[in-house]
Amino acid sequence: MSDNELMNEYAYVLVKATAAKSKLLKPAQLQDLLQAGSVQEFKSRFASIQRDISVDEIENSSDLEATFHDIFFRYMATLFKMAPYELQVLLGAYLQRYEVENLKNLLVSKIVTIEPDTFMTRQYQQVDKILHLSEIARNALQVKTIKEVVFLYQRTKYGEVLREIESRYEKTKEIFFIYALLDKFYIDELRGTSSTSEQLLGTQEYAISNFTGVLVDMYNVTIVLRGFQTHLEWDEIEVFLTAPVDMFKVSKDDLKAIFDAAGDRQKTADLLLSLSKRYSGGAKFVARIDPDLGLISIDHFFRRVSLAYLNYDQGSEIGVVMSFVVQKEIEVENLVTIYEGIKQEFDRDELKRLLLLEV
Repeated sequence: MSDNELMNEYAYVLVKATAAKSKLLKPAQLQDLLQAGSVQEFKSRFASIQRDISVDEIENSSDLEATFHDIFFRYMATLFKMAPYELQVLLGAYLQRYEVENLKNLLVSKIVTIEPDTFMTRQYQQVDKILHLSEIARNALQVKTIKEVVFLYQRTKYGEVLREIESRYEKTKEIFFIYALLDKFYIDELRGTSSTSEQLLGTQEYAISNFTGVLVDMYNVTIVLRGFQTHLEWDEIEVFLTAPVDMFKVSKDDLKAIFDAAGDRQKTADLLLSLSKRYSGGAKFVARIDPDLGLISIDHFFRRVSLAYLNYDQGSEIGVVMSFVVQKEIEVENLVTIYEGIKQEFDRDELKRLLLLEV
């Protein structure tokens, strides 16, 4: 496909994504919301910024999150519907993370016994409409055990990983394996799909391969640190790492060094700071790696780097669309964090450290 043909194919979705991106809250607006003295003042300030979104009925952070995710998924549904095939493939693979989050919550609900009606309030229900999921997820709400969930999903793409989760949980009673195995399933699927998209898009492969490469590195670093916190040995964590060929800037040896340093926060932070310089523009974001914030600061660092790669090539249509998707996700998280922090009367300087600003 020529550059002109590609531009014509992407014209509508680019206009929609660019227009939506212009409506994202600016750092100064988030800072203003951060200074609200109460939840009611937060609502008032937000209403003055976003007049087309009603927050009057919001009573808690769950309501707020549901409201903003509903808006997010409406944007996604529009982009998904109008996107050229290759972007639909990549966008669908990226949004699958919400389906995976639903599955994690579903499995954990069978352990801690959450009633279906309560559980539904914690689900990303809108993703079903975009990815055209079956009735299996709804049927799984009514069963009582992980074994029954696994039975319902046995003929789906999740069948194998859910069987492994069931086996590991039965032996260890450790929830870590639910999260780790499903996260690995997702990142492997995303990397595989992005490789297909790269072949379809040709000249845009830089934005795709680097973006997903950063997400792979983020997953690997995170799984090593979470495994260490769960008191797993290196050889137990190693099986959850992505294939070496999919690793981007952080190698298996680097991950082993992170594991060895994981007991010392400052040493771990120093090691991550040195690795950050391998990323294009990574040195600008090293301040986000804060030993006191741990995994939160690591998440912030990698997401800022992933956006930097998406924004690097201004001629990349895929970069424009995916950049908006990621920034919209970050906006939702920032707003929920601010709201909950104000409600819990967090110190504002401490609360600000939990936000991902100026992306």
